Amino acid sequence: MTEAAIAFEKAIDINPNYETTYLWYAFALRRLTYDYEKALTILEKALRLNPLSPAIIQNMGNLYSLRGEFDQALIVYKKGISIEPRNSFFWEGISSDFYQQGQIDSSAIYAYKGILINGFHQRFLNNYLQCLNYLGLISEMKTLLRDLKPQNNLDSLIMVTQLREVAIFEKDFEWTLRLTDQMKDFGNSQNELSSIRRYYSSLDEFILHIYNRDYYRAVEIFENHYPNINKVEQNNFNAMVFPEYIFSLEKLGQHEKANQLWENYRPYFPKNDFFEARNALLVERPEVAHGKFKKFLEGNTTPPLQYFENNPMFDEVRSQPGFQELIKDYQKKIKKYRDSFLNYKEKNL
Repeated sequence: MTEAAIAFEKAIDINPNYETTYLWYAFALRRLTYDYEKALTILEKALRLNPLSPAIIQNMGNLYSLRGEFDQALIVYKKGISIEPRNSFFWEGISSDFYQQGQIDSSAIYAYKGILINGFHQRFLNNYLQCLNYLGLISEMKTLLRDLKPQNNLDSLIMVTQLREVAIFEKDFEWTLRLTDQMKDFGNSQNELSSIRRYYSSLDEFILHIYNRDYYRAVEIFENHYPNINKVEQNNFNAMVFPEYIFSLEKLGQHEKANQLWENYRPYFPKNDFFEARNALLVERPEVAHGKFKKFLEGNTTPPLQYFENNPMFDEVRSQPGFQELIKDYQKKIKKYRDSFLNYKEKNL
């Protein structure tokens, strides 16, 4: 990056009024060095040259989001909308920022606004479907997935991912596969989409067998999917399903193998309350898990409620004193967000 930085600085010295140089310089800083502070400083100079540039405003919003300065990012994105109302980046940026702050009703509202203006662009599709899932609007989510036609492989990937969530809730894997198979290949090759289907289909089936308490079949599917699981490599690790695999081994009495995998892959687990709570369940410490989940659910987060209601990993923690009260409080929180979104939608049909 040093040579590139020197080249950018030289270009700016030659023509300090060319805003695009500042824009690409900031982009390079963001992607190659993660120096968000310096990138923002560069973009502020660009914005002084052209205060109405959607590209500059979009990149500033992204940088504020990456720094966790969501309030400032929202101000920037809303300024962008006032300049270019049909710019999908701004609507998606606002929706994503609210989502990261746990304000799912606002996230859903802005994704919905973006859809009304721009149609079902993939920038909104994933956010909107996730919001419907987290708000418990499963029937609406299912109808949307059934009626939408993917325009490219990314659409297909987004839809397959969300189909998994519907399937988990309804325990209907056949429906998921049937709809997935109806998707056409809009990408470069049939093999590309087929690999996506195979990847998600096997993980979907693994997860559904977990929810159905068929641990033998779940382990069999997982080990077919990850044949090199005993070679400790990060590309063998999937944080969202790996705990369920270890849990299944424990349920089958394969304690030594489960413990070894747990120790081998522990460094790859994300460091946050949610994963630490799940980790506590793996080592049979439901009281620790309860405390971590309490902290997690009281924070700026809104995971799908059905995850806590249906996942067998939570069977023991559900018996912990206060856990049901915790879930009831969380249900009230979700209902408040759901009512807020539905009220908005009803007024803006």
